Amino acid sequence: MQTALKIGSGGMDQSNPGQTPGLDSVLHSPLSPSTEIQFTLGPGATILTANRQAAQTMKCPAHELAGVEFPVFFTAPEEARDLYEVALRRGLAQGRFLELRTSDSGVCRLLCRAVRIKGKGERVRVTARNLSRSPSPAISQLDTQDKYRIAFEYAHLGVALADIEGNLFEVNRMMVQTFGFESGQLTSMKICDLAFPSDEALLREFFRAAQLGEQKKSSVEARFLDRRGKQIFVSLSCGMARSDAGIPQYMIVSFRDVTEGKKSQAELEELASYDALTKTLNRARMQERGSLEILRSERHGHKLSLVVIDLDRFKQVNDTYGHAVGDRVLIGFSEVTRNCLRQIDLFGRWGGDEFLLLLPDTGPVGARKMAERVRAALESFNFPQGLSITASLGGVGWRVGESFAALLERADAVMYRAKQAGGNRVEVDCDDLHNDTIRVPDHLPMHPLHWKRSYACGNSSIDGEHRQLFQISNRILTAMNVQDQQQEVLPLVDELVAAVVEHFHHEEALLQAWQYPQFEEHKDCHRGLLEQACDLVARCKRGQTTTGALLGFVIYDVVARHMLQEDFKYLPWIEKSE
Repeated sequence: MQTALKIGSGGMDQSNPGQTPGLDSVLHSPLSPSTEIQFTLGPGATILTANRQAAQTMKCPAHELAGVEFPVFFTAPEEARDLYEVALRRGLAQGRFLELRTSDSGVCRLLCRAVRIKGKGERVRVTARNLSRSPSPAISQLDTQDKYRIAFEYAHLGVALADIEGNLFEVNRMMVQTFGFESGQLTSMKICDLAFPSDEALLREFFRAAQLGEQKKSSVEARFLDRRGKQIFVSLSCGMARSDAGIPQYMIVSFRDVTEGKKSQAELEELASYDALTKTLNRARMQERGSLEILRSERHGHKLSLVVIDLDRFKQVNDTYGHAVGDRVLIGFSEVTRNCLRQIDLFGRWGGDEFLLLLPDTGPVGARKMAERVRAALESFNFPQGLSITASLGGVGWRVGESFAALLERADAVMYRAKQAGGNRVEVDCDDLHNDTIRVPDHLPMHPLHWKRSYACGNSSIDGEHRQLFQISNRILTAMNVQDQQQEVLPLVDELVAAVVEHFHHEEALLQAWQYPQFEEHKDCHRGLLEQACDLVARCKRGQTTTGALLGFVIYDVVARHMLQEDFKYLPWIEKSE
């Protein structure tokens, strides 16, 4: 089969079979081991044998080389002798550049490697490659521009040239393959037009640092969207072409698709984060998330509770029915518990038949309700072999300055109190319950929410509603500074919750019309957030929680965090559907 390759106006033409290297010429190319120079050296670095290529290079018959000391043929004999001696001592010496004198007084440069021959005393085999070479006829016909054009076009990663504003003006084949756009379409776009909206700021900062010569990293990972709206992960590198005066002229940007690697990484992280049997968070991840939630509570003044759950008389189940039935009981218990939880709650297996519930934005009163819900659901559940399984649950509320280990120790003690009282029981720390009903001063630091262009999803109605939520939230933050704070703030909170409800309904209608695959999960997320928001508003009006805790949830969790995390998951679907 003939190969046609034409690039550029003065490009290489290989359509003529006579100019295409055949298999024989490839096998005997300078890369082939058969063309390497080889010597076998004996004691004192004396040449024992030399191959035909060595004789041809030295322009001397092979039999005349035998018995001569190897170093005498080199311009630096001590370096050649050192090559031999290092190979004897260590077994290997490589990466040595030596200049060889030929019999006609010529000099050629060799790259040498020496290996000790095992079981042969002081024998060493030296392999060398002649670095003096001339380009093949096909390559020699190319001018410099053509050579660079071939390297650019056929690189195994996406490469693009862009001006300092980020406008693409040249792309290679792999860029077209990676993003699915035609070459002409790509060259009418900016790099950030391809980027996932929330990663635009990251890319702009990376390019700015490249222009200023302040890059701290040679590459950056960012999310992009291809022509079908599919999210891809890209490792992006940027080099800056500058004038003689050092002024940035244009950027050379490379794109390497690392999506598959990210998927593998995510799968490994999931395996490392979840208990294999119950599919709940494992001990290590539960401890990590617990410490993070404590930091969040310290920063924002949010409440946090922990419930320890221990199955009653579980050892008897294993002893009587076997571990297979015991495993099915643990799986069933995990399913029952998950059905009782909110989306923000964390559920993990701590060890054996002991499990933890970490309840963010929840005080001891709320923790008692949640624990009782789990206990009742478990009591009414039918397990294998007709078993009736119950549990002892102990709950505590986080106290300022308390570590996760200390919080767990208190919860464990309360759980054992429930177990000693006969099991199938919920106990909550009495002091925590008392403190939960006392209103404490707000200490939540409030910062205005600033709308950014990267927050826009591209749908005008959704973006307008998101902006409205930001505006109401900032009015609430301003009202926090007045003297009669609660009288000013609570009506605005009611207005914000009503706007959230209206936005959620409208968004759900659009997602259903777009046939968004995760519609039900997104709708459940809305339901859980609204339930908690309404509960916090009611408790705040009764004086059972602080205004700061309420605002921290409604503004940052419902408005900011949900919008910037959950809502961005459906952005690719909007473009595809519209």
